Amino acid sequence: MEKYLALAGLAIVSAIAVPQILDSNLEEGAKAERPAVQQEQQIARAEEPVKDRKVVILSTNDGRENRYLEYAWADFAINDVKCRLLILEVMEDGPEKGSLFLAFADETSARETYGAGRYLDINKVPGSSSVLLDFNKAYNPYCAYSDNFSCPFPPKQNILGVPIRAGEKTYH
Repeated sequence: MEKYLALAGLAIVSAIAVPQILDSNLEEGAKAERPAVQQEQQIARAEEPVKDRKVVILSTNDGRENRYLEYAWADFAINDVKCRLLILEVMEDGPEKGSLFLAFADETSARETYGAGRYLDINKVPGSSSVLLDFNKAYNPYCAYSDNFSCPFPPKQNILGVPIRAGEKTYH
């Protein structure tokens, strides 16, 4: 099934729901330990660059703070509900510097998925005016599995009032 999404005056793009795909190359034991993947998987393509980029500070589960730079807004709709997510760019020195990051929470958080939200890594496409938000690839932060990791919470702008039934479910 295909649904059309309006982008903040840029274009009309689509979101699609596709059937679940499991990695059949994994051994049976590995499948049992792997977090369950949602049945319906949603994809959206959207981007509105941030004009006056500001630093965003996200609190982490262990009381630290991580700094990011505003990169773009993704505007789309799910089940006729308008959604907007802030895509961030990693500022810290290291191999991740300059990469795009999206932390979000939705109506499945703490019910079907990890309570503190999930993450989505986004690839920059040189020369493109949009990015692909493939919620099939939404994953739990490492702190969902161990308290030894420091994980940023989603910014308040990225807490959605609709369910995103795609990607990893609750681990436990």
